[in-house]
Amino acid sequence: MLNVIRLNIRSIKIWEVIMFIPAVFVLAFLASPNFMHPYYMWIFYLTFGLSSISLNPKKHEKVQRTIFSLPITKKEYIGAIYLLVVIWFFLATIVTTFIAFMIDREMEFFTFELWITMFFLFLFFSSIYLPFGMFFKRAGMIIPIALITFIITIRETSGVSEIHFHPILFISIIIFGLSYYLSTMIIKGKDIS
Repeated sequence: MLNVIRLNIRSIKIWEVIMFIPAVFVLAFLASPNFMHPYYMWIFYLTFGLSSISLNPKKHEKVQRTIFSLPITKKEYIGAIYLLVVIWFFLATIVTTFIAFMIDREMEFFTFELWITMFFLFLFFSSIYLPFGMFFKRAGMIIPIALITFIITIRETSGVSEIHFHPILFISIIIFGLSYYLSTMIIKGKDIS
């Protein structure tokens, strides 16, 4: 499983990350102009960008062939992909915290409640994105754009300017697990060579 994660991380080039970082900042400001600091949306979009790059259809097929030449089961492969998006979230948190710390050394914008809320929301949206991103190439490109549009417009249409933690967000863990199960069922029927 660690080999799968390592191969996926190595498949991402630094220039790919540098190219989408400006988009992350723009999207974060669009999604949260009323926030004192768009820190949480930076984490969300950076994580989504890293996940999208690692599941890029052309790159993913090359990495997938290498991975399945290793002694690994399809279920372990799916588990590694799902674990990888969680790793991306924590990595994006570290990078974003470093950037935000350079802007505001007091870090007054940080609250654990909002951070954990973003984590649960990311799990929820990843549950939708991952099966499409891995198995349905065209939908895998459309889903991130649709989710970003949804996030930006829901704030505008609902009149809610801030996100707050609610215990119902714990359901995202169950949905993430169901998404994993669905992905393992889909890959069982696929011939990967």
